[in-house]
Amino acid sequence: MQHLKTLPFLFFALYWSVTVFFNMPDNYLKIQFAGTERFFTTFLYQRWSFFAPPPTASSRLYYDFASADTTEVLSTEVLQPLQEQRRREFILNDHASHRDDILSGSINSFTDRLVDQFAYFKFDQCTSGEADPECHRKFMLDQELHETEQIQALVNYGKMIAQARGDSFTEQYPLLRITISEAPVPKFADRNRTDLPAPAEKIVWYTNWLSAK
Repeated sequence: MQHLKTLPFLFFALYWSVTVFFNMPDNYLKIQFAGTERFFTTFLYQRWSFFAPPPTASSRLYYDFASADTTEVLSTEVLQPLQEQRRREFILNDHASHRDDILSGSINSFTDRLVDQFAYFKFDQCTSGEADPECHRKFMLDQELHETEQIQALVNYGKMIAQARGDSFTEQYPLLRITISEAPVPKFADRNRTDLPAPAEKIVWYTNWLSAK
C-alpha cells in the first residue's frame, strides 16, 4: 500500500525531469535522445505561452515576386497558413511546426534588434536636420541589415517557395522582396465583433529587390 502512495510522486518527478531535460538548450546528451524528443513533443506537448500576457500584435511575413522590370508583382503571406496548419494538425504537424519556428524565430530575433540598430544608424548616418521618415527609409535599405543571419534565412525560404513553383516561375518572376509587418490583435472581448473596422498592419521592415533564384 505504501508503494502505491509513492507512485503518483514518482510519476510527477519523472514527468518534470523529462520536461526540464527536453526544454534545455541543445547539447550533446539531448541530441542523443532526438528520437525520444519527438514522442515527448507529440504526446506531452505543453503550451507555455498560456502563462504569458496576451499578445498585442501578430507578425506577418510577405514575399513579393516580381518581373525583371517590377511591373508585375505577386504577393503571398506565409506565417498565417503555417500557424493555422499547426492548430489544425497539432499532433502530426512536425513539418509546419519546424518551418513556423524557424521563420518566427528569425523575425523575432531580427525585430528585437531593430530599435537599437535604428538609433545607432540615425546618429551615424543621418544629418541633424533630416526628417525621421527619410532617415528610416535609408535605414530600411541598409545593406548590412540584409546580410544578417536572420534575413538570409528568410531569403532562403523565399527562394524555396519560388523554386517549388518551377523554373518557368523564376524566369517570369526573377526578383524577390520580403516585408515584415505587425497586425494588431483585437482584445479578447472584441475578437468576435464584426462591426469594428479591421486594424491596419504596420510595416516593420522590408528588403531591397533580391534575386529569387
